[in-house]
Amino acid sequence: MLLVIGALLPVALAAALSPAWLALVVLAVVLGALVMRMAQLRMRKLRGLELPVKMAPPHLGSASERRVLVVTNDTLGEEALLSDVERLASVPGTRVRLLVPALISPAARLTGAVDRLLDQTRVRLKTALDRVGRDHFVAGEISEADPLEAVEDSFATFAPDEVIVSTRWERGAGGLEPWLAALVRERFAVPVRHFVFEPGSPAQEPDKDTETRYRYEFGYAAARRFGVNVLAGVGILAAVLTAIVVLLPSG
Repeated sequence: MLLVIGALLPVALAAALSPAWLALVVLAVVLGALVMRMAQLRMRKLRGLELPVKMAPPHLGSASERRVLVVTNDTLGEEALLSDVERLASVPGTRVRLLVPALISPAARLTGAVDRLLDQTRVRLKTALDRVGRDHFVAGEISEADPLEAVEDSFATFAPDEVIVSTRWERGAGGLEPWLAALVRERFAVPVRHFVFEPGSPAQEPDKDTETRYRYEFGYAAARRFGVNVLAGVGILAAVLTAIVVLLPSG
């Protein structure tokens, strides 16, 4: 509150004692400084991955029941993953849910390509369920939400005792980000395993150095996106203020 009052004080003085255009210039400078400070704090937070306190969902079902959430997308057709799902589901009392985020980009929503992406995801999920869900407790779910939000929604409805995140070593087109496992691990107080599947290869788990690199890349990418948005906002604000100054009559 004191920061806002301190920022508005020079603007008020400029408006009272100076021409209107000078007040606008002072306003632009003050707003720019505030925006840059907010951007600095936000980028520091993003780089630090400051996530909320871990959530520990209550166990559902009988004491012997175990629920496993498998988060996957472009790796869903890998035979190694399907074999692991089948092995998990074959354990008595184990229920498996395949969560498939559709990964719909803003561009796809603007161009009307959402239905096509959802249809492709449905076909992929149906094929997987036909392969592993006939004789076991395996269900599937498609989500249009952000992958981490989709996982949170599944915790509210499915309450898994364990999460398996399946990705490629590096993100491909239509694939999950490899750093998703680290985000889920920091968000929920349940065991989280990260399996990497490549065509024709068995599952592998990234080592600590690789997980650290994924974490850094997430923080850097998120901070960079936010910084670009801030710069765009400042540019639009500057253009608007410039147009107002130009249109003001000189006095």
